Amino acid sequence: MRTAFENAVKRAGILHYRFHDLRHTAAFHMVMCGRSLQEVKEVLGHSDYQMTLRFAHLSPAHLQSAAAALDQLTPMPSDGHTAPLDDELVQERTQNTNTKQSQTLTA
Repeated sequence: MRTAFENAVKRAGILHYRFHDLRHTAAFHMVMCGRSLQEVKEVLGHSDYQMTLRFAHLSPAHLQSAAAALDQLTPMPSDGHTAPLDDELVQERTQNTNTKQSQTLTA
């Protein structure tokens, strides 16, 4: 198998690519397709996550997308600026919290 791979790489004109590099490529693609590190670890036969992390690199675009997911937690107004909470809503939440605490203390 290794000889066939080496012959194919040579015919394709690819330099400095080893058979072992296919494991890194497979891990990278599995992670980029949303597979869990546990799945990658088991497919590659690693005994611990440290080894899997060496193989499973995330692209900068994938990391940026993961961080952007946090933007979905707080809705943004159409003008792109965060809006302060409505004073009435703040007061209502405070009253609800105080009422619950009072009920807990008297129970």
